[in-house]
Amino acid sequence: MGEAKNKQEHQNLWLVVAISSAVALAALVSEIRANYPEKTPSVKYLVSATAITTGVAALYALFHSFKAFAFMLKIEAFFAFSNLVLWVLAIAVLFHKTDLATSDTAPNTVTNANLYYFSWLGLIFSCLVFGKMLDDKHPWFENLTSRFNMWGLLVLTSIVSMASGTNWWRDSSCKSATTKTITCQNLELAFAFGAIVAGLSLITMMAAFCMKERKNIMIMWEAFVAVVGVVLWASATDRLTQPNAPASTIGNLYYFTWLSLLVSIMLLWDTIVEKFKPACDSDTEAAEVVNEEMEAKSTPPPEAAMPETQAVPVGETQV
Repeated sequence: MGEAKNKQEHQNLWLVVAISSAVALAALVSEIRANYPEKTPSVKYLVSATAITTGVAALYALFHSFKAFAFMLKIEAFFAFSNLVLWVLAIAVLFHKTDLATSDTAPNTVTNANLYYFSWLGLIFSCLVFGKMLDDKHPWFENLTSRFNMWGLLVLTSIVSMASGTNWWRDSSCKSATTKTITCQNLELAFAFGAIVAGLSLITMMAAFCMKERKNIMIMWEAFVAVVGVVLWASATDRLTQPNAPASTIGNLYYFTWLSLLVSIMLLWDTIVEKFKPACDSDTEAAEVVNEEMEAKSTPPPEAAMPETQAVPVGETQV
């Protein structure tokens, strides 16, 4: 039953990747035909990458339904990693080398919603597919902190926020400006905050492998990093999302600045709950033991069983 459920989870994840990649591919082709007639290497890569990821994901969604293709599941992790790499590079090319999903005059402002959102969905679910492969096949990932995936998400959101802020900083000519504007200062500050949080989060993920047996130290470190993340991203969110600020319009910088803050808050809350949960559990267990002892004392002992007497045949005397 467990194996069947596991295969169903894999199939569902592959199916979402296939649908997301297909929608992104259709939106990409429509955008190229309408507004981007020049076939640059970046555009060619995007079309190729989305087509390949769509095909691979669709095939593996089918492979999990037919036993005849069970041999292909032995190399599923390789294709999951390949899909992930293709999508990581595609996202980088899409937002740093082209203006297919965002405006070229207003940095980070979404102009093609299907291409924008479904490209991110393709990347996110490709990460989930590969993460599922690692979780199922490698004992290294056993007994890790329950927040391991959340720390990985914080690394991702922080890096994307940094990259988006760098784009805006470059497009705003902050480098060549003789006097730095408030916008340039806020973008540089956000870049520094993102680098700090992403670095600390990455250290936390690596420490999770080395400190599996030292849970008290690990949870204190996680709480410290979560506090740093909340403070820094709260400050960055306040500076970047004000009216006329860089992240006041819908785009990568807006979404991932807020996501970084929300993930940091969730991590901090989870560490606090786990830190104080054992004490609550031990008190509850102690109370349960006392109740059981009181019930045992109040329950009268069972009556002693009467010895069984054997039936004596008629005409014989029992000795």
